Amino acid sequence: MSFLVPDPGELQAIAGRITDAADRARSHADRLAHAIAVTGWHGPAARVFAGQADLALDALRTAAGRLDDAAATLRRHADRVDDVLAVALGLVRAGMGTLPQLLAHPDTLLRPMGQELRGIAAAAGGAVAAVGDIAGDALDAVGLG
Repeated sequence: MSFLVPDPGELQAIAGRITDAADRARSHADRLAHAIAVTGWHGPAARVFAGQADLALDALRTAAGRLDDAAATLRRHADRVDDVLAVALGLVRAGMGTLPQLLAHPDTLLRPMGQELRGIAAAAGGAVAAVGDIAGDALDAVGLG
């Protein structure tokens, strides 16, 4: 059985894109907060709207934090993949087998990486969807969408 080993550099690049998405979510939250702050609205409806906006702002910032966490986890995973590849290549150089032979033993070499990567993908995917929905709804509500 053969396995595709992810490129640590590509994993790092994906982590960078996830971090960029977190930064955009925070930027949307900041724009929304500023738009609300300068409205000058008063009265019961304004208080209700501000309360709903605070919920949206909290959700955006929470999603950004989750994206940051996913990016950090993916970076750690990329480092682990790099370490595993270095060990595997060291074993090849030491004559312990060929790289395909070593990679054919997922229980000892690759399975933990695959499980970790599935967890990262699930966390990041949910956070990205939440950020998009929340940001779009919040910015539409104040006419910035």
